Amino acid sequence: MYTDEEYAQGHAGWGHSTWQEGVRLCKAAGVKRLVVFHHDPDHSDDMLDAVAREVERAMPGSLLAYEGLVLNV
Repeated sequence: MYTDEEYAQGHAGWGHSTWQEGVRLCKAAGVKRLVVFHHDPDHSDDMLDAVAREVERAMPGSLLAYEGLVLNV
């Protein structure tokens, strides 16, 4: 829901983590693909697009969920 920066600046303990922590956890567990969801409603589309690029760079094949997304597993 947050970035590491936002989390450290007052969101700790709110019950949500960061996309970077999700990447770290997935890498430690050997997960191949992360789908980030439950975005902060105060984040702009431009910010979410930037996060999507960073998630893809950090874990190729990963993405941010969006309305209407269908994943076949």
